[in-house]
Amino acid sequence: MTSLHKDERRLASTVGTLIFIAFGLLLWAAQFLVAYGVNTLACKVWQSQWWSGAAISTATIVAVAVMAAYVMHTDRAASLFGLPLVTARREGLLTTGRVVALLATLAILWTGISMAFIDSCVQGR
Repeated sequence: MTSLHKDERRLASTVGTLIFIAFGLLLWAAQFLVAYGVNTLACKVWQSQWWSGAAISTATIVAVAVMAAYVMHTDRAASLFGLPLVTARREGLLTTGRVVALLATLAILWTGISMAFIDSCVQGR
């Protein structure tokens, strides 16, 4: 067995690592839920397309802003979610987290833009 540096002995949190890697997908799911949930309420209950458009735009803008902060500060997010500071796998995990986040950003933009160009209340029927 090889001796490890003191910082390398700290094991990564398994749940934290999974959340770190899936953060982009979780954020996309939240944006999708808010956009379509408020769209349904606005069209069926409130009968107002204005609220639908406002909710879709707000959810998309907030999700893209959070994702941009996550991608720019991936090292801090990794530490927050319990990834160890010094390991051989850390760079691979950081790259994986960034790639998944960027793909999820495309999905967030696709959801927001498609809902903006299609009549929201017609889309729910």
